[in-house]
Amino acid sequence: MSSVDTFLAITNTEDAAVAQQFIEMAGGDIDTAVSLFFEHGTDATATDNNPVRSDEQLAQDLQNDAYNDEVRAPIQPVTEQLVDTLYPVSGNGVPIDPSTAIFGSRPTGIFNQTFGGDHEEIDDDVDNQFETIMDEEGNIVQRHRSNYSRGIDVDNMTATQRRLANLFRPPFDIMEKYNLATAKTEARSKQKWILINIQDPTEFQCQMLNRDFWSNTDIKDIVHENFVFLQYQKDSVNGDDYTNFYHFESFPHIAILDPMTGERLKVWSTVPNISDWIEQVVDFLSSHSLPGATGSVTPLPQQRSNQAELISLDSAWEDAEEDGDEEESAPGSSESEGSSIQIIDNNTTFAIKPIENEEPPQGPDTTRIQIRTSDGKRVVRRFLSSDTVRSLFEFVKFYFKDIIENHEFQLTSQRVNLFESLGNTIEEANLKNASVLLEVIKD
Repeated sequence: MSSVDTFLAITNTEDAAVAQQFIEMAGGDIDTAVSLFFEHGTDATATDNNPVRSDEQLAQDLQNDAYNDEVRAPIQPVTEQLVDTLYPVSGNGVPIDPSTAIFGSRPTGIFNQTFGGDHEEIDDDVDNQFETIMDEEGNIVQRHRSNYSRGIDVDNMTATQRRLANLFRPPFDIMEKYNLATAKTEARSKQKWILINIQDPTEFQCQMLNRDFWSNTDIKDIVHENFVFLQYQKDSVNGDDYTNFYHFESFPHIAILDPMTGERLKVWSTVPNISDWIEQVVDFLSSHSLPGATGSVTPLPQQRSNQAELISLDSAWEDAEEDGDEEESAPGSSESEGSSIQIIDNNTTFAIKPIENEEPPQGPDTTRIQIRTSDGKRVVRRFLSSDTVRSLFEFVKFYFKDIIENHEFQLTSQRVNLFESLGNTIEEANLKNASVLLEVIKD
């Protein structure tokens, strides 16, 4: 059976010319010819009213049949504006005001103050607080400068209300206007931890936290030096984001976060005691370090060594050593004179005598200092704020004589060697309510 007969039998047609044309179009392949016939029928071939078309014309017709839809218009170019991620954005991409993102949309007032033009304390004598500005019509007018302070209407406040506003104002001077994601980036770049406080303005405990805790100078110093500090209201955008990630039950909520992993490392759920909180934070900073950090805890500003005092102390040591050299080189110097030269060496703790100074009774001029040893032993003792650091060394050498024995020892607070501050008072060395580490140096 010929190809034409096979084609006619399969397609059930009788036109041998059509069969021949499909076979020629398929290059002699009977299967391809049959497929073309069933796909396109006799339209793809010549008829009495349709003259024979060339292969090029047939290919064009087939392409037009396959792509008979209208060609769509090109995609129009779109110009978009990148939104700064420093502050959160709404669903339509519009940045949210930082005050709203942090403090929520509650009406402002004494117990819900927000960021304003300035954050200075409000003077009771508001009538004398004017500033000169230009209004919309170009006229020079005066207005109360405090009118825009912290988003509250100071002009209509009584003296009592102004004093309360100062008393319960948030810690604007140490707060950052970041959302949590930006705070993590900033903390990583500055090698600091994140300290976050979630407030409920309807809870008076939260107002007490602003009044009694965040207003403390020592708290502000340690927060400023070691943390990126955030304070959010619970119903604000930022506060809601935090609550979704980190669940808690009571207010006020204070937590330390790792800026690298976002892990919540430490939590306080009440208004902490200032001394206990500082002690706990110092312990945390001593036992934790960030990747890439130098490993040393940033000391408080008052705890940094005063360069002038160090120079003076170094000079005194040099003078003592020179006097000792002169005595050693003098004719007829005795053995006792030579031994006194060794005692003058104040560069070691051997010259410090073990003395059990009487512990003062608790009072406004006293402070507690915790002394920790390398084996985990802890001792807490009261000192007068006016006592010198030397008295601390004398007590340690007496109390821990079984550990120290005849070895040299070292006392450090936040990785700062306290031997350099022997002549300073405990208050000057910023050791009030501090934690001190005792290390025995053995050869």
